[in-house]
Amino acid sequence: MLDIIMPHYDEPWEEGKKFFSMLDLQRDADFSQVRVILVQDGPENTLDDFYFSSRPYEVRQILIPHGGVSAARNAGLKVSDAEWVMFCDFDDMFSNVYTLRDILNVLSPAYDVLWADFFSEDKMADGSMRLHTRGRNLVFIHGKVYRREFLLEHDLWFDTALKFNEDSCFNAIANTIVDYRRTGQIKTLCPPYIWCYREGSATTSPENQGQALLGLYERNKRVCEAFRKRMPYDRYCAMVARTIWDTYYSCNVDKYVPLLDRVIALEEECKPHIISQPESQSVSAGTVISFTVEARNAGVYQWQYRTSANGAWTNPSTGANKSIYSLTAQTRHNGYQYHCIVSNTLGEVTTSIVTLTVT
Repeated sequence: MLDIIMPHYDEPWEEGKKFFSMLDLQRDADFSQVRVILVQDGPENTLDDFYFSSRPYEVRQILIPHGGVSAARNAGLKVSDAEWVMFCDFDDMFSNVYTLRDILNVLSPAYDVLWADFFSEDKMADGSMRLHTRGRNLVFIHGKVYRREFLLEHDLWFDTALKFNEDSCFNAIANTIVDYRRTGQIKTLCPPYIWCYREGSATTSPENQGQALLGLYERNKRVCEAFRKRMPYDRYCAMVARTIWDTYYSCNVDKYVPLLDRVIALEEECKPHIISQPESQSVSAGTVISFTVEARNAGVYQWQYRTSANGAWTNPSTGANKSIYSLTAQTRHNGYQYHCIVSNTLGEVTTSIVTLTVT
């Protein structure tokens, strides 16, 4: 029996439709040996059972308080009673109609972990989408199948404290513990799984990329702590050294720029930047005027005003959360000063101060 454990947070049904549609089309596969455990990460995100009522395989929905993707995967693993588990994302899909057959055919008590290459859908600089093959790796869980008892015997769970790199933490520990003689390859005509690109997701959002790189430090601490608890001291020291060394070379670019420098540069690039400043204006009373700012990587706009050069800054009551702030100039506004604070999760920047003159 194979359980496909799939977290679902706030993705619309259209994002997951392709996975279930391709699963429906699988050929030469015994659907009685397959079940999807769909973990609803938060009560407000439940999908209607109507979407799953006529599938040729069982879909079991479970509901948990919102806790993130790691908590959802762990919840699915806890309720599973299948011999094998596979972790899939809601917005991904199998690449062909024989994927399930090829996976089921290779399941055997002789294995603890089975793996396959997989496709990643990447967005190119020109906006086009390309599929790239990713070989066996410790970063992603995609294309991998685990014997459930192996995970439980070794107390292997996804670390709920990690916002990023929870996959690589899980895989690094699993692949260190497993006897390589009990691993096997899922052999298919082409990589069986597609990691699908989704605009604005946690892994594709530019402002998250720096945080993800910086998160490798926390990920490594977690991995090394797991090594310390699970193996003799001499092997623990060797594995810690290998983990740090591998991470250094995997996270450095052509000239081996230190990881922290790369993170700082990336985060600096993803912070908000002012492109065009607002300008001071001189108008007659009763005129509708607008102050405008143009910014890159803008998340939130907050216009403020003060009644004099020495006054305290105040947020206008309405209409002050866009790139353009408009108001009807009154005589009392003469001498008022304005600026805009542009922010995102990585920082904020404030425009130059402009003055409104009303005659």
